[in-house]
Amino acid sequence: MTKKEYIQHIGLEENPFQYTNADKETDLIDKYFIYPDYFEDVWGDPSAPDSADL
Repeated sequence: MTKKEYIQHIGLEENPFQYTNADKETDLIDKYFIYPDYFEDVWGDPSAPDSADL
């Protein structure tokens, strides 16, 4: 099995590790990003930015 075949076998169209910068992966990142439990606390509300009270 080639690398491309494997990538397609696991349900992706491209290699998610081909770039080192996330800005080049905007159409892929939602398919493989795993949100940590605290993500919402850190991310906050983009429409009403506020400093985190950690």
